[in-house]
Amino acid sequence: MGLRRFIRRLLRRDEPFGQGFSALDVYSGGDHGRAMKIFTKAIDNPGQVPPEEMPMVYYLRARIHGIGGRIDQAIDDYGKAIELDPAYAGAYSARGNLYFGKGLDELARADFDDAIRYDPDAPAAYHGRGAVCLKNNLLDQAIADFTRAIERHHEGADTYAYRANAYGQKKLWNECIADYDQALAREPGCAEWHYFRGLARELAGAGEAAVADYRKALEIDPGYDAAREAVQRLGVSR
Repeated sequence: MGLRRFIRRLLRRDEPFGQGFSALDVYSGGDHGRAMKIFTKAIDNPGQVPPEEMPMVYYLRARIHGIGGRIDQAIDDYGKAIELDPAYAGAYSARGNLYFGKGLDELARADFDDAIRYDPDAPAAYHGRGAVCLKNNLLDQAIADFTRAIERHHEGADTYAYRANAYGQKKLWNECIADYDQALAREPGCAEWHYFRGLARELAGAGEAAVADYRKALEIDPGYDAAREAVQRLGVSR
């Protein structure tokens, strides 16, 4: 069932809370307090929602907790969703992201593994597992997972930038530069990525292109000392 249709069904059971509420409110800065009341009431009143829909109720309430910075409560609700539906790949992936943010890499890796086991085409889970691998210096595994994410249309700037980081640590400069190209095509205002593409270009022997990237990083962030030092190192005034 689509998310919007699901929430509309839930709201029809709770008209006092339902007026003017839509699915977008849950995710994009809407009335999260009202949404929390809806989902909590459904959880506290067994039978209001069919049992097969309860995992999504917990999942959505977890999303609201996460938006509000209540990370432990979000983790608990994702866990309840998983207890009710042990094959809920999206809940594993979302909880894995929260574990990763808390520095709990082993728990995050286990959740991403489970998400992929239940949904081998889950791009966000490959991205998340790749991030865990990158943090722990498992570079080949990180590259493989970021590549799988990209092949499954998880083509955000961060995915390319993280894979570029892994390529750079392996001194694969051409691949590193190509991925920073992709990241910057999506988010051209990131000073850090201009700086690191410049560093890869410098190490690949493309000094003029490197200077252009260092200057762009300084244009975006005039306080970027590493970029200023790099320009000076190459003997070029800003």
